[in-house]
Amino acid sequence: MSNKKKENLSNIFDVLNAKYKGALYRASEYKFAEIKRIPTGNFYLDIAMGGGPPIGRTTLLYGHKSSGKSHVAMCTVSSAQRRCRFCYKPLEANKDEEKCCCKKQEAMRCVYCDIEGTWSNEWAKSVGINLNELYLSRPETAEQAIDIIELLLKSGEVDLIVLDSVAFMTPAAEIEKEIYDWQQGLHARLMGKAIRRWTSALNTASKKFDRLPTMILTNQIRYKIGIVYGNPETLPGGMAVGFATSIEVKFWATKSGVKVDKSSGKPLWVTINYDVSKNKVSAAHRSGEFRLVISDLEHHRPGQCYDEDELMRDLLRFEIIQKEGKEYKFLDKKFRVQDDIVTFLLTDKEGRRKSEEILKEVLSKL
Repeated sequence: MSNKKKENLSNIFDVLNAKYKGALYRASEYKFAEIKRIPTGNFYLDIAMGGGPPIGRTTLLYGHKSSGKSHVAMCTVSSAQRRCRFCYKPLEANKDEEKCCCKKQEAMRCVYCDIEGTWSNEWAKSVGINLNELYLSRPETAEQAIDIIELLLKSGEVDLIVLDSVAFMTPAAEIEKEIYDWQQGLHARLMGKAIRRWTSALNTASKKFDRLPTMILTNQIRYKIGIVYGNPETLPGGMAVGFATSIEVKFWATKSGVKVDKSSGKPLWVTINYDVSKNKVSAAHRSGEFRLVISDLEHHRPGQCYDEDELMRDLLRFEIIQKEGKEYKFLDKKFRVQDDIVTFLLTDKEGRRKSEEILKEVLSKL
């Protein structure tokens, strides 16, 4: 490009930036090019997502009933409350981790929109959420929810907003009009408008406050009528929601995945399957499963993930744990049987952290 053309282009940029306040800039000067994450606390799910829900983006968690959608959203809130809202680093970290060094250390501010009306303080505490630092909203209509979220995004005072769920966003017309009145496509049209307004609000916050709020949406699966061939599953709220998301994760659970204590008949955990069906910030179509604890165990409380067995198998599979004769050696420790490795991962927090750190580096290269 000639110098004259560059000068003309520069003049156009100056005019547009003066009119629209920083509407144009070079991609190399983009402040939010580095995508940071909020880990969910679930080791394998975080790896599948590329590190967790991306900050400044919209993440969609969808699936069947009792499949762990809301649970993962709540775990993300718990993790966000332990990170700085300015640098997104942990407020309290281990000696090998990079800790927040900001002068004003302040935790990320989170808002949970409980439209379904299923919020439980007891379960939130078990997950690790600080209830005194969480703001809870229960809008009566979809219009109220849209306005509340838009104002929160534009304010620059909130860092993470969870909407649970898109499927229960009820338009005011459905409530005010007679039950037999037909409002075909009303929900989808309303969600299309909501997504556009929220995306605009996210852009406004990034320019005005130099920060990027994060959104997590949950949704439920419905079935199309009369479908014989192909996938009959569909999501309420129309297609606009899917186009605005950076990550979409599908969850489902099976009855055969419930582990029951034979002596008492009490359910111990349920196996949750997941598939990252869309990922614009990492590799997509990674799938797996995790065990969600639903009863008090010796080393786990309800709401935690029981994945020590899977960690042990991967540590052996990638030869991170070396087998020497009849013994196993790892981190200057020796184990006689594989059950001893699982016990080590359950009881030694520092050993568990180092194991995850080494395994994460290996899995990220696959």
